[in-house]
Amino acid sequence: MTDLFVREGAHPLEFLLSEANGSRSRETGVLKETQKVTPGDILIWDTGELAVTAGALDGSDDLDESIAGIAAYFADATDAATPVTYIARDAEVSEAALMWPATDASGTKRAALKVALGTIGISVREGLTVPE
Repeated sequence: MTDLFVREGAHPLEFLLSEANGSRSRETGVLKETQKVTPGDILIWDTGELAVTAGALDGSDDLDESIAGIAAYFADATDAATPVTYIARDAEVSEAALMWPATDASGTKRAALKVALGTIGISVREGLTVPE
């Protein structure tokens, strides 16, 4: 008999440790066509629409001006731009639960993203995990 293990993916808002009262920390925006997001993806502004940072960081981005926040829920804009809810300000998040760019072997992009998130009031907490 073999054991069957199932690995769960990200859950909505799993990365969130705390946020401002009410819906002050949350915003809605339009996710750019061809993009898919999972909870914890870091978002930037790209020509007035939201995009996932994983495919957008090439070293020339001014993150302090383009950083938008962190995707709260799943959204699929493969065929057309679609609304998405994201954490935009006044929140604490778990570093371990965020979706960081996979092409960042040196950690440079991660460090830059953490600083940029801090400029909009989102504190990335190291070593903190979400309760199971």
